Amino acid sequence: MLIDALRDEAWQVRNGAAEGVARFGPDAKEAVPVLIERLDELFCMCEALAALGRIGPDAKPAVPAIREILLRKNPWTDRRTALFALQNIEREL
Repeated sequence: MLIDALRDEAWQVRNGAAEGVARFGPDAKEAVPVLIERLDELFCMCEALAALGRIGPDAKPAVPAIREILLRKNPWTDRRTALFALQNIEREL
């Protein structure tokens, strides 16, 4: 259900769905492909990054997109959240 909400037309619904997905942590790994899509949206990027970081190593397919965010001139909060996500995804188990 939350994965469907990540595809909703309203950015507010997508943003809230990303927040909800983050609460499931590693159990939300099925949402990774859609969360990667949300990284291109200004209003959903931080929540999608946070969710990917909480999913952890199972979100490894998102690493290239997250590295791109770190290289862009995004606001500090986006880069900080991207760094958090990257650290949690690439951590050793």
